[in-house]
Amino acid sequence: MPLLNMAIQPQIVFSEGASSELRRLGKIKELKEPVALSRLCSFGLASLALTARPKEELPMTREHIELPDRTLLGVDWIGDSMGDPEAIVLVFPGIGTNSRRGFAGMISHHLAKTFTKLRVGVGVMQGHDNLPLQSTCLPATAYVGKGDIGHIIEHVSSKWPTVPLAVVGCSIGAAHFTRWAGMNPDKLQECRVQGAVLVCHGHSSRPAATAVDASGAAPFILAAYRDIVRRCPDLEVLATSFPGFKPEKLRSARNLREWDEALLPVYGFSEHEAVMDAVDTTPAMMEQLPIPVIFLGAENDPITPSTRLLEGHVYKLVKNSAVIHISHGSHMAWWEGPPWGLHQNWACSLMAEAISTLTHIPIPILTPAAPAPPPGCFCSRAA
Repeated sequence: MPLLNMAIQPQIVFSEGASSELRRLGKIKELKEPVALSRLCSFGLASLALTARPKEELPMTREHIELPDRTLLGVDWIGDSMGDPEAIVLVFPGIGTNSRRGFAGMISHHLAKTFTKLRVGVGVMQGHDNLPLQSTCLPATAYVGKGDIGHIIEHVSSKWPTVPLAVVGCSIGAAHFTRWAGMNPDKLQECRVQGAVLVCHGHSSRPAATAVDASGAAPFILAAYRDIVRRCPDLEVLATSFPGFKPEKLRSARNLREWDEALLPVYGFSEHEAVMDAVDTTPAMMEQLPIPVIFLGAENDPITPSTRLLEGHVYKLVKNSAVIHISHGSHMAWWEGPPWGLHQNWACSLMAEAISTLTHIPIPILTPAAPAPPPGCFCSRAA
């Protein structure tokens, strides 16, 4: 249906020091052949108008991780429990998505269905996805600087002390990972992290945060933030503990910057620019990453365009890396098919190839006698 679809050729740029294993991605059909994307992918905010979900949800079990200071984090384990897996994949979602909805939820179930020898878990940050918030870490850009993603990775690594890990970071989940990893490169080796796939990484905090407000995405993000705050204890109590914090300023925030500025006292900052410095993944941090990293993004993403990665020369900063960029797809919205049957099978297949590359676990080949599993990468409804 040429009127509904468009043939788009993905591109891949490798770092000079990219390993032979990573370079094999250049030979897979998902990157060698054009993909027939829906013309909906031409719209900059397409990902915020449609919700990606797995077609059929696998069983899920939530594990709580409580730190000595009562910080509460979690992991949603996808699929039935197993003995020691050959590898573990930890997926960290973007704002407003989780293990059941959004790009992260979609690919998590797809990976768990595809790789029977993998254990797939979706990280749950403080207060997110109905996890009780037991600290003062209200949702904000400043929260990226807390490094909670490291606590989840270290916990999982200690639980399976001989099993390698791979990380998938989506949007702000990618920012959480690169900041922690860039500041703690030795931890990556201690925790046996074999590599990472970073989807729609903002590259730098300032342009990403500015783009949220400029693109019109802020209302969607603030809606997710307000949902967390509604389930928190009385904000007036925080006002007595943090001089300068005014709950009414938070409630009346019209964009991300105003929201972040309202929470400056809670996170111990006096200026917005100080927050941007504290959460940024600097070029020096990128250069410290000792693992293979695969970046995936779209040029017409209004928040984290893949061109920003190329212009920032991440493929030169991260010694063993690849940047996969495609002209359309907005923010994790590589929709295919007619409007009445949208799916993201190309993105799911590409993610499976990326995880196979990082974990060295081949994608199982279905024999004629074995029925094909139902695709797990569908759009269920408009958000």
